[in-house]
Amino acid sequence: MLDYDWLCRRENPSIVAIVHKGSSGLHKAFFGSSEILIPVYDSIAEACKNHARADVFVSFASMRSAFVSTKEAILQDSIRTVAVTAEGMPENQTRELIRLAKLNNVWFIGPATVGGIKPGSFRIGNTAGSIESIVSAKLYRPGSVGVVTVSGGMSLEMYHIISQNSDGVSEGIAVGGDTYPGTTLLENLLRLHSYPQTKMLVMLGEIGGKAEIEVAEAITSGKITKPIVAWVSGTVASQFNSEVQFGHANARSGNDQESAQAKNTALKNAGAYIPKSFNELGKTINDVFTKFVLSDKEYKEPSQISPQLSTSFRRPTSIVSSISDDRGAEPLYNKKEISSFVSRSIGFLLNQLWFKGKLNKVGEDFLELAVKLMADHGPAVATAHNAIVTARAGKDVIDSLIAGLTTIGPRHGGALDGAAKWMLSCDQRKNLAS
Repeated sequence: MLDYDWLCRRENPSIVAIVHKGSSGLHKAFFGSSEILIPVYDSIAEACKNHARADVFVSFASMRSAFVSTKEAILQDSIRTVAVTAEGMPENQTRELIRLAKLNNVWFIGPATVGGIKPGSFRIGNTAGSIESIVSAKLYRPGSVGVVTVSGGMSLEMYHIISQNSDGVSEGIAVGGDTYPGTTLLENLLRLHSYPQTKMLVMLGEIGGKAEIEVAEAITSGKITKPIVAWVSGTVASQFNSEVQFGHANARSGNDQESAQAKNTALKNAGAYIPKSFNELGKTINDVFTKFVLSDKEYKEPSQISPQLSTSFRRPTSIVSSISDDRGAEPLYNKKEISSFVSRSIGFLLNQLWFKGKLNKVGEDFLELAVKLMADHGPAVATAHNAIVTARAGKDVIDSLIAGLTTIGPRHGGALDGAAKWMLSCDQRKNLAS
């Protein structure tokens, strides 16, 4: 996602925060040839509080935890779009998330989606594949064709077909092949239809369900007025004698009304442009693009660019951590110039290092006192410390003195201990001499 941002020449990365339960701090990543630090938060609520302008949440959680995290994201006031990549989410959980999303006016993509892409702006997850594939499909700048597919894998194929037969994609979404997608083919088509930059639509559906029939009805009723090229895959199912289940949960042959042939016919009768087969889909797109889009503007083939994202192109910095950063003219300590710490107290410095500055003055004074007590009369000293601790426990002076004296040794009181040994030795030698 960051490589795509750089490819599109964004000034700032589209990713502003990472949520990783049980973790916090900073994540170091490349943005082009430069290194950036992305804050990591323990909770979605904390991330949203610190980045209120971020309105898209992408969940890479597995099916075991995607429901809980997605629900929390939907309930955040600042989040307006949620994309969930998890496959195998139980249908009752998906339906509950759909209900909450509609209630909170949140656009829900997925589950089981590879995400979406808005050429020239940002992409979600691994949509459109590698950087080389993105460049080949000209997805680094916006075109005129809005694309909605069921399959995530086939969305990449569609982007390439569209790039070869038009000026490219304006926005692409894969809704996922679950029985209950967060947003349907029709809902996403209507959203793209409302954008002025979208001059035509392309839809790739599949066998099973009635989502494509809803699109045909929308064309008939006039909700969709822009030219739309559509194809429903799965026509091969007619060659089997029994019901066929394809890869997606909703892709099964079922009854005749849900067959690919029936839905392609319904779309054609409604006014959509339907090719004779998938092999002719590119030609149909080109015909519609030439007829309806080229008449509106002059079309120029975009120039190719080279991303040059290689290991030699990127050199990691030596020291960048959650507290220290030496990339600038002056090293930073907890995001502040190191020179600003020279005259500060030890308690203040420890507060910045251990607690990221969250302690108040009382906490800093406590840390300072603890260090002073531990450091009294030299490092790793037990005698003075034991005497002080005993006194702080409410014991009298004698008890406190004894607590200290019992731990006198070479590391404290060593001169006194050594003098006593020499006096005893001299006395013994004197007695022997007499």
